[in-house]
Amino acid sequence: MAGLVVTVAKSPMAWLCPVPTAWRWSSRWSRRVASSPARRSTHWRWQNASAVSRLARPITASLEANSDKSTRGANGTVRYQQPPEAIQALVDAAIEPVLLLSPSKRQPYVLVLDRPPLTPIQNFALRELRLAGYRFYPATYTPSRLEFFRSIRLRELDSKNGALWALEGLPPEPLDIGYIKWAPDGTQVAFCTFDRERGLDLWIANIETRTARCVLRSGIDLARDHELEPVLASDHADPTLPPRLRLSAIAADPYAWCGNSQQLLLKLVVYDEQQDCATATPKAERWKNAKRPPVPIGPTVQVHEETRAAPARTYPDLLRDEYDMELFELYTTAQIVLMDTNTLAMKRIGGPALVRAASPSPDGRYLLVERTERPFSTTVPASRFPRAVDIYCLQRGSLVRAVARVPVQEYVPLAFDATVLGPRSFGWRNDDNQLATLVWVETQDQGDPEQAVPVRDIVYSLSAPFGENDRPRPLICLEKRFAGILWGDDHLAIVSERWYKTRSLHLYTFSPASLLNTSSTVSTDHPSKLEILFDIVNWEDVYRDPGDLVSKRTPYGKSVLRLVGPRQRQVLLAGRGASDQGDRPFLDVMDVDTRARWRLWQSAPPYYESFIAALESPSSSSTEEIPRQIVISRETPDSPTNYFLVETIDPVELPLDASMDAWTSHFDRVLGTNVAGENHKGSTRWRRLQQLTWLPHPAPALAMVQRQLVRYNRSTDDVRLSACAIFATGI
Repeated sequence: MAGLVVTVAKSPMAWLCPVPTAWRWSSRWSRRVASSPARRSTHWRWQNASAVSRLARPITASLEANSDKSTRGANGTVRYQQPPEAIQALVDAAIEPVLLLSPSKRQPYVLVLDRPPLTPIQNFALRELRLAGYRFYPATYTPSRLEFFRSIRLRELDSKNGALWALEGLPPEPLDIGYIKWAPDGTQVAFCTFDRERGLDLWIANIETRTARCVLRSGIDLARDHELEPVLASDHADPTLPPRLRLSAIAADPYAWCGNSQQLLLKLVVYDEQQDCATATPKAERWKNAKRPPVPIGPTVQVHEETRAAPARTYPDLLRDEYDMELFELYTTAQIVLMDTNTLAMKRIGGPALVRAASPSPDGRYLLVERTERPFSTTVPASRFPRAVDIYCLQRGSLVRAVARVPVQEYVPLAFDATVLGPRSFGWRNDDNQLATLVWVETQDQGDPEQAVPVRDIVYSLSAPFGENDRPRPLICLEKRFAGILWGDDHLAIVSERWYKTRSLHLYTFSPASLLNTSSTVSTDHPSKLEILFDIVNWEDVYRDPGDLVSKRTPYGKSVLRLVGPRQRQVLLAGRGASDQGDRPFLDVMDVDTRARWRLWQSAPPYYESFIAALESPSSSSTEEIPRQIVISRETPDSPTNYFLVETIDPVELPLDASMDAWTSHFDRVLGTNVAGENHKGSTRWRRLQQLTWLPHPAPALAMVQRQLVRYNRSTDDVRLSACAIFATGI
């Protein structure tokens, strides 16, 4: 028989909420709360409480009737009640795993990461600090409310039987696994396991042997085991690492791979309250001074003496006083070290600092470090605190050059397209592994989009060896706000600019080799004359979305534009394919010179398929061919998402200057398929289809649920109305 069912949101929930005995229900009830030390009372009034009180009595009566002595604690509290088995099975149903493809071209592997249906409540019970926009657990030095995976398994991508291998050496499942990163060469994978008392443990798994080993156990391994002698510090300015090492993940990821796949950059905790306070050291004195006294010593006074307007947004979790500032510095200070994954030997890079980001150069010789500096602000979060940008030598661990010092950003306009003053968006030229080149952006309109200027942003570059006499050179001048650069090779890269007020986006092509030539000069008085690739008038118009550029990972771990074709002048575009038939995701190849496009793959009913990744050819040729194998996901209204390996057909040329609807229909006509008909054959869209996952339906009872729009006339006034009815067979 058919019946009506209601949908249940899959989120953490409490099924019964007992009414506290401290609440007094009446026609006009109030609740009094005394707050120490001022002993102030807070009142809540509800004018229509009579109806609420009538609803509350059945709830409390039902609760008392269903709660026997076994469910009551010694203090009278009531334990959480269990819902019916059908609802519990629906909420606890398994979630589809996450697939993480290996960057290796010769033997591609995939990591299968299982997710828990709900975050364990134990993770929410930890003490949380909120300082300068960061929310973290002080006991573990990790951001609060992280989502972890509970298991990690390995399989060959093109395996016929889909066998999954568990990594040997790991503790029993379930685990809290996060920060999973493949090594650039794909032979190893690093990840962290979370312990609620100690923090993050760092593991490295060998793909060939399918074994995992712990290379740093937070709060347990001694520093001398990693050739870092624990010398007690006597100076506040140069504190040493504690005897027992611990990873820091409050401000950024706790580690990163180097391009050689043999070294890791780690962020280690410098101030550990549990270890520091056990001995009489300057560190213990700092922890003591960071504790706010129980009785305030005076009022908090803020003085504003600026003559200019200082508009500001409302930010949560800001610093309040010097105690918060001291506590913020203690918890976010970290030491960058370089670890050898074979010997586990460590080497310091620079000194302790409030590290915001650290990125090795593509050639593996330098390290870009962004760190936060004092004075801190009480009106903006840490992302706008003063910061320093420096370049270090990875081999020696010493400072090479101080690139920039950016002051606090408290006066940023509120308008769209506003930005901060000074240098921003620091990064390496990712495609060059021979000569390290640093690029960044500087605004020319004081960060105010209301100012009328010919050039708003200038992209600057600075190349190795980063001498003190080397001056930054302007690379590109943009009329609108800088949105990013995708590096390809010496002859092709793509820079984008946007203007949020009009939702416009422009993508330009340029030759890095010609612009970075020392003999060339760039005028900063007017925008650079670049070849436009896409002129997107409104990025919210999905029917004219050309698609997103597809990137790839280089052998040294950097993301670059994926160039294909004999001249390496063709790019891949993946989009949602919005059309009159609904979304039809696609994968195209486009020539950047002629703008000609060819379609490699397109989703077709009755399935909804999405492009996931394009595999690279295992050949060692310097010229990359058009991809023949891609990974897609497929789902239907009554079947869950599963992943497939597809061998694409020959490219189908698309007509120039046509709409997305025309391209979608043209592809269907060329393949001779009638998408709207019953005789549609999806097999004509690929040469080979191999299923990678066989995930069951998480809630089989809801597999036959159908939704139907019901239209009817109201009997009282004959007004035409509509409703959405959900029918489930067999429930």
